[in-house]
Amino acid sequence: MKKLFSNGKSKFKVPSKRVLSDDCTITVDGQVIRVHEDEWVDLLPVGTLRQYTALLRLQNLVVDESDTQVLHDLCEEVAERVIDWNWTGIDGKKLPSPYQNTRIIEGLTSEEVAWLIQNVQGETQGERKNGSPLSEVKS
Repeated sequence: MKKLFSNGKSKFKVPSKRVLSDDCTITVDGQVIRVHEDEWVDLLPVGTLRQYTALLRLQNLVVDESDTQVLHDLCEEVAERVIDWNWTGIDGKKLPSPYQNTRIIEGLTSEEVAWLIQNVQGETQGERKNGSPLSEVKS
């Protein structure tokens, strides 16, 4: 029998990874803000071919309204990998569970979604600074 890992609500074939999100930032009027300081996400550190394809498509375009399907697909994939968190919104209130909840992911900023994607793929902050392909996604 295969060992299954649990987040308390669901069971998975791979262990989840808790990542502190202190380095998740957004920029407002030129000011960098750490919106998730002292917060964390639990994620499944595996990417899918669908996610990879969506990222490749995003790297080759400047996102506009005609590209909403690509963005939706990407948010859907993220919602399958982020299984729990203690994130709060801009208003300081706890955000609902992101797991299998695409609308929650779509309600985040592009910087927050990019941070989630990078961590799902297991990319470290140093790799992002060194110009990994995901760091080049245009928004």
